[in-house]
Amino acid sequence: MNEKIELVSDLKADDSINRQFDKNNRGKLIDARSKFAEKRRINKFETTWLETSKNKIIQSLDSDLDNTDQLQIIINSFPQEQIAEAFALSAKSFGCSDGRTSYEGEDNLVKLGMAGGGIMLFAREVKADGRLETNVEWLSRLHESTKFKNFLKTLIDLNVKEIYGHDECGAAEKVNGKEMGKTDPLIFSEYMVLSLEEMGYYITAKHLNLEGENQMRNDIHDERMLVLDGTGRFNPEKLGFPSHFMVNSPSFNAFAGENEPIVSDKDLLNELETLCGVAKGHGFGAKFSEKEPFYIAITAKNQNQLDHLLKLAEDVKKRIPDMNIKINGYIYNN
Repeated sequence: MNEKIELVSDLKADDSINRQFDKNNRGKLIDARSKFAEKRRINKFETTWLETSKNKIIQSLDSDLDNTDQLQIIINSFPQEQIAEAFALSAKSFGCSDGRTSYEGEDNLVKLGMAGGGIMLFAREVKADGRLETNVEWLSRLHESTKFKNFLKTLIDLNVKEIYGHDECGAAEKVNGKEMGKTDPLIFSEYMVLSLEEMGYYITAKHLNLEGENQMRNDIHDERMLVLDGTGRFNPEKLGFPSHFMVNSPSFNAFAGENEPIVSDKDLLNELETLCGVAKGHGFGAKFSEKEPFYIAITAKNQNQLDHLLKLAEDVKKRIPDMNIKINGYIYNN
């Protein structure tokens, strides 16, 4: 009898030791996997940087850094038919500026972008008791907002046929907090679709993911530039631009009254600073140098608009003095 008790006791002791051994090794395995994933991520950044450095647009801009008209020269070097195609009046897909969301949809829709898919303009408000608005409070307020209605009218005017959202959006996290930032872009994009349906305009909604169906183009931020488009028409893909943040916010004041523009200069500055911050903190960051900077490429419909957007871009550059940024502009007035 005593031998059985001792045997059971020994087995329990062995089991306890085995569990502890498994726990320790599991921790080591998780740590090893984490280190391997980080090494793989760094290697991918290195490889992608080298690949994007071979892009002809980047090489041409890098070849004459002091010429602020270099973008005008580059685009004008393309055949006129190709330039016209890049600025054609096409059906659009609207969503986040994030360069990883660039994709060719089934209908070859041209991407129209804003940081967070416009959510930075319509963030949740903080209530008097210090809490963020609930979904019902937030969406009910948007339903009554003239600015939101004008925003939707502009989507129609710009021929948007699809609205997409994606998980883990940095712009949404900035204005609505980390937890809300995970889901709010999807709630917001779906609410836009429903609101447009109320206006008799039927479009599709798409949810982009880092994995699986409707997969995003990349799992790392590999943007080499920010394209700031004031024409509402530019498709950089047609001219072979590298991975980029797409910002069409200057095109969204078509229905605005004089006292309430949809996108104010303050809004645009905040948006541009946020996206440059993503490139700096989550993208290539320190790799941007005086000889290989991060570019803000502006496309405008006239000289006045270009001058205005150049000034705003310069203001953003001053806000991030430790990031190497170069600014170039192009006028498309056909």
